[in-house]
Amino acid sequence: MRDKELGAKMDHYIFYSTNGLSNDGQFKLLTLLEELDRPDFFNYVRGKLADRWTRLREILAKDKEKRFEIESQEGSFYLWVRCTREKNGERDDCSKVFSQHGIVSYPGPWYGVRAEWCRLNFAEYDTSTDVLFHRLEKIVSLP
Repeated sequence: MRDKELGAKMDHYIFYSTNGLSNDGQFKLLTLLEELDRPDFFNYVRGKLADRWTRLREILAKDKEKRFEIESQEGSFYLWVRCTREKNGERDDCSKVFSQHGIVSYPGPWYGVRAEWCRLNFAEYDTSTDVLFHRLEKIVSLP
């Protein structure tokens, strides 16, 4: 690290804040802290999110059934998704729909909304979002 004082503060912070933090969490934090040292970090993140949102819009545009509505502001780290399909007058449990296709989501009731809503995480590694997009493409291609 170029700034020794900042490095010492980061070392102190990591030492005291990671007590009990999983190895994966520690690795993500270390990766983030290394990236923060890049002069163009915020432009990099903004570009990554813009690319992900563009790809999401392209995938959802292929969905003739219009199964999903995105209620998040573009550029957000989290996607609020509403499943629009109905069975017996009731909308699908959105988190279960995604789970059936191997997509990790957070059920709407965890956040005080109905089960037709769920939250997806866009603040993930590229490999994770690539898997998310691949699985979303499979869902929207279903009849």
